[in-house]
Amino acid sequence: MNKQHQEVQVWLEGMFGDQSVPAYELNKFTVDTLAEIMRRNKRAEKHNQLLIHDHRQKADEYTAESVRLGGILESIGMTSTSLSQSGLMSLRTLANLALTLNTVDASETSFLLALGQLEEELCRVDEARRALQKSILSLTRNIHIGRLKHADLTKALGELERRSVEDHGEMERHARETQFIRNKAKEYRSHTHKMEGMLERTGVEPEVYHQALTERAQALERLKQEIVPLKKKLDSYHGLVPDAIQAHMRLDELKEQVGDLEEELRGKIDLMQV
Repeated sequence: MNKQHQEVQVWLEGMFGDQSVPAYELNKFTVDTLAEIMRRNKRAEKHNQLLIHDHRQKADEYTAESVRLGGILESIGMTSTSLSQSGLMSLRTLANLALTLNTVDASETSFLLALGQLEEELCRVDEARRALQKSILSLTRNIHIGRLKHADLTKALGELERRSVEDHGEMERHARETQFIRNKAKEYRSHTHKMEGMLERTGVEPEVYHQALTERAQALERLKQEIVPLKKKLDSYHGLVPDAIQAHMRLDELKEQVGDLEEELRGKIDLMQV
């Protein structure tokens, strides 16, 4: 048992007196906590003893002052029994006012000082009241704005719910159409794969596919366009003099080129027909 624990134990025994001290868990935390409570209790007890001593001293002073004033009043022949009823009421009122204002005595100076302090306190209370009223006004305004916003949000929410109900059917229709298109696309892909497999099994050359035929048709059209100016040029050579050797040779070359182009054109046309 250390010194702190001994002090706590002595204090607890003094607190409980003839009663036994309740059992408690003996560890550092418990002892430290009880020691702190002991110190606070001793400070409070010391403060209370000082207050008691001060009150007793003031009571003695007031008793002595009462005896002195009573002697003065008796010396001039003025006692409480000699006062009228209104005088006694005024005296009691003055005493109660002194107690209410917590004055040192019933002198005029003490009353004026107490009234001044009371007026200052009244000003502080009035300022606090105005600040509270301002705060209440601000809160009331904010509550009103909040209610308006709540009403707007409620209205907007109702409108959204109404639109959601209205758009639900349209969304379902779009969903069905989307699903239908996806199913069709899946079906077309499957059909395309099957057709490609059939084409591979039948030995069809890739040249007869649509894309290849389209490219050949475009090439054929280009050849036709190239033949047109050659034919026009060939026709212009027919008007030349027959014995022009150079013209005759050029004409033969052009005929040979036209023949080659026509042969290539017929071959492409035959291939497209296949």
